Order: sequence, then structure tokens, then C-alpha cells
Amino acid sequence: VNLGKRNVATSRVANMLGLKDLIAQSKSVKVHDQSTGNVIQGNLMEKASGKDAYEAETETRNVLRAIADYNERENAAYNKISPMLQKQFSSLQVLDYICGQGDRNNQNFFVDKTEETYDKITGIDNDMSFSTGEDLEAEMRKRKSFVVYLKMVVDSNNNLVIPHMD
Repeated sequence: VNLGKRNVATSRVANMLGLKDLIAQSKSVKVHDQSTGNVIQGNLMEKASGKDAYEAETETRNVLRAIADYNERENAAYNKISPMLQKQFSSLQVLDYICGQGDRNNQNFFVDKTEETYDKITGIDNDMSFSTGEDLEAEMRKRKSFVVYLKMVVDSNNNLVIPHMD
């Protein structure tokens, strides 16, 4: 299935498109275990800053619930997300379309904030890229592993399913 290679390939495509900071960079590496003499091949991905979007959304929702006035609460919610974050999210959706990423959910990207405004997004877990999704799902079933959540960026009629595009 080459999951590690797919992750590395997504990093390379992001870099070619000038979107290096949008994806946690990933590289294939070989590590020599001096105690056993074995060479282990694997994948290293840089650590994304911030927290996963699910955690950030839950935290923000809890803060906003404490604001009684509807207009004040709506304004506070609007001010939590910077225009830069909205632009980055749109760019991530386009990158995911180009790379065939079928597993972008709110636990596969991190958001970071300065003070109270979220202003940076970083895509992680890009190993489901470059697939129709069917080959990965079949492999996971064969291994009796978890069944992955696959959400394709095109529907069965090949229509683009991206709500916003930069």
C-alpha cells in the first residue's frame, strides 16, 4: 500500500506548489540499530504545532456557550478564525484534491492560534493520498485492521466536492 511513500509524496507536491508550510513535512529514512545491526526503514514527519481541529472546535464551542447574547456570541465566533486560516483551509482542500487525499477529517489537520484567533493550519496524516480509496479500504480489510474513513473529493459522477476554493 506504500502509506509512508504517499505521505512523502504529498509533502513533495505541497512543496512544488509553494505550500510547504501547509503540510507537516515527511521524509523516508533508514535507521541503523547499532545494538542489533538491523536497518529499519520508515517515515518521519515533522510535528505540527497547535492542536487537532476536533479539539480546537470543542474548546472554542465551550468558550462561546458562556456568552449569553446571540450577536455577541456570533461576533466572537467570527473573530476566532482569521482570513488567513480560511485561505489556508481552501488551499488544503485543493491540495487534497490534487493528491487524491481521501481521509482529511478534523483529526487530520492541526490549527494554531496567536492570542485568541486561529491563524495557521497544518495537514497531517497524508498517507491516504494518491488513491481512489478502494485499494486502501481493501488492504485494511485484508489485514483485518481498522476500516478507514474515506471521503473522496469527487463524487461518483466525477463532480468536485469541495465547498470552498481559493
